[in-house]
Amino acid sequence: MKKLLIYFPESKLAPKGGQAGYLYNLKKGLEQLQENEKLQVDISFYNNAPVRFEDNAKLRNRVPKRILEIRRALNDAYFLKKKFPIDECLFDYDMIHFHWTEEVYLNRDFLEKYKGKVILTSHSPCVMYKERIGKLNPKDYQLLKTKIDRLEEMDRYAFGRADYIIFPCEEAEEPYFHTWDRYASIREADKYRYMTSGIVGCKAKVNRSDIRAKYNIPENAFVISYAGRHNEIKGYGDLKQIGERFAGEKDVYFLIAGKEEPMTGLKNDHWIEVGWTNDPHSLIAASDVFLLPNHETYFDLILLEVL
Repeated sequence: MKKLLIYFPESKLAPKGGQAGYLYNLKKGLEQLQENEKLQVDISFYNNAPVRFEDNAKLRNRVPKRILEIRRALNDAYFLKKKFPIDECLFDYDMIHFHWTEEVYLNRDFLEKYKGKVILTSHSPCVMYKERIGKLNPKDYQLLKTKIDRLEEMDRYAFGRADYIIFPCEEAEEPYFHTWDRYASIREADKYRYMTSGIVGCKAKVNRSDIRAKYNIPENAFVISYAGRHNEIKGYGDLKQIGERFAGEKDVYFLIAGKEEPMTGLKNDHWIEVGWTNDPHSLIAASDVFLLPNHETYFDLILLEVL
């Protein structure tokens, strides 16, 4: 039986967005196939990857914001010098499926010797180096712009080294064509495969009345919800403009889930920032309309969850 490694720690799987959520849902599907003896490949997750500073929420929350900003900019400026040591156990697998372009790049010493198949799924709503730049303090970026712009090499290497590249559908490639000038020239059509995304069924854990009571929202109010990243590419700026127009009205409320960075919400009693939550479905079910205002989108799992 062929052995495939998903280069992502099983301990980080969770019903949320991004890689962790996509792979959480995938694992649930794989378990059903395994139970029905329909799984023809031995699939496992990788748990030996170096621990990232970003994964330590307790430590990260103790560091002043400005220090975190400087650290992030310096990390991006000198990222291309970094690499992971070769993990010999990786040679045991016939296929390795990466879900970050940065991890393909950091494993380049190993991948020079690896003879198996390399699979890449990039979950970023635009080319990853551009998403990283979007998280920087603009002043830091301008100061280190020449070095940081070289981050494109990370994505170029990953797409070039992969034997197969998986997108959920052809339309999900649009943000890469739009945000990455080089994409059309480095794209090798015979590498691409399209696999529809799937999710575990979603339902509210808390009923509508209780959610509204918790956030002091009247029962008869019209509630607009949003769940996701607070940045421009996700349309959060447009969402705020809509909020500025309607949040002042007596019976209109905005119920917003997701970490309040890099952009912050409106200072308005009818604009409610819940923060990160592991139960966005109860918030969505308590609302009348869900807005998905993306400028560009890879293929949001939240769309399937709302449906």
